[in-house]
Amino acid sequence: MAAIFWSQANSYEGDYQIIKRTPHREFIEGYHYHDFYEAQFYFSDSTDEPLGTIMLGEEMYKPRSGDVFLINMFDPHYIQMDSSKHYDRYCMSISPTLMLFICTEHSNLFTIYNKNNQHYPLMHMTTHQQETFLTLYQQFERFLREIEHGKRFLEQSLLFGIIALLYNIYYSDTQITATDSLHMSVLTKLVRYIDDHIADDLSLKTLSEVTNFSTYHLCRIFKKNTGTTLNKYIVSKRIENAKLLLAGSASIQNISKEVGFNNYNHFYRCFRQIVGLNPADYREILETEGEEGLNRATLTSPGKR
Repeated sequence: MAAIFWSQANSYEGDYQIIKRTPHREFIEGYHYHDFYEAQFYFSDSTDEPLGTIMLGEEMYKPRSGDVFLINMFDPHYIQMDSSKHYDRYCMSISPTLMLFICTEHSNLFTIYNKNNQHYPLMHMTTHQQETFLTLYQQFERFLREIEHGKRFLEQSLLFGIIALLYNIYYSDTQITATDSLHMSVLTKLVRYIDDHIADDLSLKTLSEVTNFSTYHLCRIFKKNTGTTLNKYIVSKRIENAKLLLAGSASIQNISKEVGFNNYNHFYRCFRQIVGLNPADYREILETEGEEGLNRATLTSPGKR
């Protein structure tokens, strides 16, 4: 099954997000990957029973209450929760830019997402670690309701507290080589540039100049670390932005230009290939049936099979 690209732009604004999911407020997208890092915390009264299934690449995991699960940027995955059980699933998303900002020489957050880390991706928290996370999240929620000014500072302080907890849980002696660290820095800069210039020229020549890497090495590094090509990523990113704009009133032709397609026919073909619907049908279903209608339509569309 081909994984769908799920863009940060289609998920949250800014450099991070923390959201609580329950059986009645669950993420329903299928097999997908995204351009941000994720950590998921699982809690339930059913302490010994699996709460669902996570497919990460070709590996299967069954999280239980008290577990935390990491998902690396661009790693294809699928999450199927058991709706018959009551659970709380806390999802924290972090942009690669914020990851790079947080890291220091002695506290490199990328190491816990490294596949050579013996603890990645699933760990069980101690009782104290579980209590620490829930306390931090409850403070996060309370401050959002009670604080009118300075919310962002409080959010970030609590976010860093959760990140410190994660780093402590997953810490190992695993080291990232200087070359891998450089490549991660280049990818972070590249992803941010594409985000900020989605409507502009994103040719290999331009991206090579931005990153100071040859086009050959840039393509090789991107493919090695993401499993997809740079061109496919850019097209997917543009289509995700187009989907957001189709909720508005701008003409479809103007939207195609606004997300960086100079040729409308090319935009139309790419949209249909990735989404499974043409742009006009997508907008019509969104207006008449909402997100649920779109989910039904895209799951049954021949273009997505």
